[in-house]
Amino acid sequence: MKKAFVALLAATAMAGIGLQGTATAAATGWPEGCTSFKASDGNGWAAYCDSGNGGRWKATAKCAPWSGDAIIERDSGSWSSNNLSFAFCPPMTTVVGGSFWTRSY
Repeated sequence: MKKAFVALLAATAMAGIGLQGTATAAATGWPEGCTSFKASDGNGWAAYCDSGNGGRWKATAKCAPWSGDAIIERDSGSWSSNNLSFAFCPPMTTVVGGSFWTRSY
């Protein structure tokens, strides 16, 4: 019985040593060189970052309804890591400003 227990401990120790690997963290940075501006081809806002650094960004637009109601915000539907991000205002509104969101990924 004692020999079986010692053999089990030894096998467990060897399995643990054999399965160990090196842990490497993925690059999780924040975007750099980000800017946003009124989209030239429509009623919306665009955002772009020079370097993603493993992070993401998306545009957000501030839209004023023609009826004079409160300003609403619309975000881009998806996060971007290497392209322009667009957020468009709904019909019967006008873009009056905007910005962007960033996140580490």
